[in-house]
Amino acid sequence: MDAILAEATVHQRRQALDRVANGLGFQDAYDQTLDRIRQQGGSKSKLGIAALIWVSRSERPLRSQELLHALGVEVGAEDFSNRNVPSIRTVLGSTLGLVKIDQHTSTVRLLHFTLREYLRQHPTLFVTADSMMAEICLTYLNYPSIRASSNPDNARGKSPFLEYATCFWGTHAGREVTESVKSLSLRLLDRYEKHVSAPILWREKIREPYFHEDVHGISGLHCIAFWGIAEIAIAMLEGKKWDVNGHDSRGDTPLMWAIRSGHYTLAELLLEQGDIQPDVTVRGDRTVFSFAAESGNERAVKLLLELGNINPDSRDSKGRTALSFAAAGGHEGVVRLLLEREGVNPNSWDNNGRTPLSFAASGGHEGVVKLLLDRGDVNLNLPDNDGQTPLLYATMMGREGVVKLLSESRTSNSESLENPPPGSSFSFAFVLLALVLSIVPLSICYVYGDSGAFFPSIRSAWQRYISVH
Repeated sequence: MDAILAEATVHQRRQALDRVANGLGFQDAYDQTLDRIRQQGGSKSKLGIAALIWVSRSERPLRSQELLHALGVEVGAEDFSNRNVPSIRTVLGSTLGLVKIDQHTSTVRLLHFTLREYLRQHPTLFVTADSMMAEICLTYLNYPSIRASSNPDNARGKSPFLEYATCFWGTHAGREVTESVKSLSLRLLDRYEKHVSAPILWREKIREPYFHEDVHGISGLHCIAFWGIAEIAIAMLEGKKWDVNGHDSRGDTPLMWAIRSGHYTLAELLLEQGDIQPDVTVRGDRTVFSFAAESGNERAVKLLLELGNINPDSRDSKGRTALSFAAAGGHEGVVRLLLEREGVNPNSWDNNGRTPLSFAASGGHEGVVKLLLDRGDVNLNLPDNDGQTPLLYATMMGREGVVKLLSESRTSNSESLENPPPGSSFSFAFVLLALVLSIVPLSICYVYGDSGAFFPSIRSAWQRYISVH
């Protein structure tokens, strides 16, 4: 308004007003307002600038109480004091109208969208914003009154800034790691499994949609693996205080957290540790490598293949391999890496008799199907325990492209197998003998009511033999 009134004539003032109405000409107005904020007496200048930083640089809109508690944190203080929390009226006044409360969402926001654009175009105004915000979050989390909290739900009500500090300190710290940030981080991460923020971090940032239980045993190394801040991780690993193979209550290691979060530099740091166990099994006898393949992360798969002493064809409790998961997800790059690896069986079937080709076919992943068929040693006729082949799955799911690929490949294979290989008659006789010898256990199973489980397995084995021979 001052900038508009400063114009000499009515015409010039009207032009200035039109520019403001169209979102233009705010440069001078914002320059002057920021100068006036800095010139305020007492601590109002510092409070006004801090409020602008939090409102403009926060990772999500802040509720008024969150902002007030963030502004009430004093770095170096022994504990948090409610007496240091300013009133919302004081905060809004110190920003000279550049910050306001959104009545619809009860959050604080900038006066106008052009102010955010102005601040974005002037990054030097708040040069150390991220390190300052990280220090505030970490100081808050390290306060004795916060660390003493045990119930995360009760703690949130008493400590409004707890959730934001927990969920975003790593975001701000990762952009600007200072010595102060590193020191405060190491202090927080020590005995992190006992900290009230650990279950909050799990609930708000990590928990998978299908996993609804709280996880315990989240160590400081798990936490830094989630954030992926290499500088802090190096300091932790040098201290040798944390178990690189430590499990949370779900069985996941820090390496698993790093790969799941896509922090491959940190994963590499962990893999370089002499006592790391990259092939340790977690949930359902699955390995970290299996999860990496399922996620489609080619870099993680390469990293584990190159640096980890692992078995790329290990099976979980359901009989599935990394190739099976990658094929089911349609991850062509990972499938290609695995097929090039010695010891990976492209025809491996799980406990239900399903193969990588079966999963790829039912998912309609034509690229993966083609990769498997191009090998020449993938059997496209292998049925599962229900007698369904990859072609049948593709047909039922309406995967026309896959049906065409399988049909063409099947025709080609049939022509090449018109003359059976030598020794087929001996193999056939051997299987007949095995079936005859199975009559006794089969009869026992039938008498004792287990035929429902036994017959399908015999049928499945016989169908596999027929398809192979």
